[in-house]
Amino acid sequence: MAYELDQAADGPAIRAEMCDRIDRTSVPAIWIDGVYAGGCNDGGLGGVVKLDQQGRLDELLKAAGAV
Repeated sequence: MAYELDQAADGPAIRAEMCDRIDRTSVPAIWIDGVYAGGCNDGGLGGVVKLDQQGRLDELLKAAGAV
């Protein structure tokens, strides 16, 4: 599920919560089954590009029931 912060009434509050939890407000901020995977190229588990290059993205998504 995608949550568009710029279109949500509570978007600013969610950005503030992101800052408290992950010390950043930039998007994308991708969470897989409650685990912060990162953005595109960094953060959390290294970002979705790195996870995909390592062959880990599909297994995380499958384990989360997302695919």
